[in-house]
Parts: sequence; C-alpha cells; structure tokens
Amino acid sequence: MALGITIPLTFNITQAFTRRERALITLAEMKASVIALYWQHRDWPQDDNYPNSLGNDRTAWAVQFANVCMEFLSHVQQYMTTPEGYESLSEIRLRAKRSTLLALLLGDTRMQPVTDTDSVAASFIMRVQHINKTLPGYVHIKAAYGCLSRMAVMNEYLTFKAKYSKGGEGGLSRTSQYLRYLMAQMEQLRMIKIYRTPFMLRYCCSILIHIGAVVLGPYFVHIGVCDVDAVDAWGLGCPAPYVMACIYSVICMLLLNVQDTCEMPFDMTGLGQ
Repeated sequence: MALGITIPLTFNITQAFTRRERALITLAEMKASVIALYWQHRDWPQDDNYPNSLGNDRTAWAVQFANVCMEFLSHVQQYMTTPEGYESLSEIRLRAKRSTLLALLLGDTRMQPVTDTDSVAASFIMRVQHINKTLPGYVHIKAAYGCLSRMAVMNEYLTFKAKYSKGGEGGLSRTSQYLRYLMAQMEQLRMIKIYRTPFMLRYCCSILIHIGAVVLGPYFVHIGVCDVDAVDAWGLGCPAPYVMACIYSVICMLLLNVQDTCEMPFDMTGLGQ
C-alpha cells in the first residue's frame, strides 16, 4: 500500500520539477532570442548615419522593432498566466467527446454535412477546435503569432536596409533562424501549459493518500508498540500508532502539495512562484 502511493507520487514530483526547470530554461532562451534579434535590427541597417547608428537604441527602426518585441513578450506572458478554465488539453478532449456521445444518444446522427465520410470524428475535432477558440488565452496566443508575423515582414525589410539583395546574404539568414527559435520556444511553453502529467495518476495518488492513514490503521497499531515500562499518562493507550499515522499523513500531504504547486509553473498561485 505504501509503495503503491509513494512510487507514483515520487514520479509526479519528478515530472513536476522537470516541467518547471524546462519552463525556466525555455523562458531564458526566448529572452536571449528576442534580444539577439533586436540587436540585429538595431545595428545592421546601413542608413545615412551608419556606422554612427551602431548601438543606438533610439533610431526609428530600432524603436519600432523593440515595440513589436515587447508586445510579443507581453502577449506570451498574458497567455501563459491566463486561467483557461480547464486543467489540461485532456479535459478539453473529454468534454468534446462527451458532447459527441450525448448527441449520438439523443439521436443526432447528422452532426456534420452528409458529404463527410467520418462525421463523428470530424465533429469531435471541430468541437475541440471550437472549445480552444473560446478559451480566454486564445486571443493572446493569436496576437503573439501576429507579432511574429510582423517580425517576419520586418526581417525582409532589413534585407534592403542592410544593402543586400537576397534574404540569406551576409548572415541575414540568422534573422529567420532566431524567429524560428521564438516560435519553437513559445510553442514549448504552450505545451507545458496545456499538457500535464496524467491527471488520473495524480487523482489516484490524492485518493490513496487521503484514505491511506485509515487503511493502514491496523498496520500502525501492529507496528507501533510502546516499551513495557512506558507510562500512559492520559489513559489512551500507547501513542506510537497515532504518532506514526500522523507523521505518515503529514509527509504524504506535504509531498502532494509540493507536486501540485510545481505542476503548473504559470498559474501564479502557491509558494512555487
């Protein structure tokens, strides 16, 4: 019983800390990519003031690109910290699946146009997409992609500002490379938010921990034996079983709360922030 609780709980805690560390590393890489891309747009344009414009953060092009970068980071932050109302993508799929089954039970077999060959599967996909579009964070992730699109356009303008005729000349291919890094890092953070450790595993750990002290009561009574010369001052018998049960419950609940706090790095709640 104890092994059945501690092994899944240990696995969950390990995964929670792994997710947290990966989120921190991804955030650091995203900031580095944004700064590197900004410095390229600040220093590479060869305008009339070049090379005196090198390192000047107040040029019109540098200010314009900096505003896009700040807007992008702001939308990413708002998306990651906005509660979606669902624990993870699995819960969204579960709701969409329930809606599909409910429609079938009610006799609504024409959920899609008759031209669809797999109407039930198509309906499930469309239901998931519809739920995703109604989530509070959808507007922020959409706006973040809009900022990336504007960065891609500004990368093309930078080609001519740097006095090159092709996009990949003179190392300018690195602008597209850093832009790809930003998209990949944003999607990694998004996956950390919408995908979590299996919720059934976490729920089973929580249930087993709550009932563990009761189920293991006879074991605590059997193993918790006081010394023969121990004095019972309160007339309640040997206190060792009660102490063991309390210690077991406290340790398991502390570990469960540690796992729950570190599970979602961007929920802005708990002591793990």
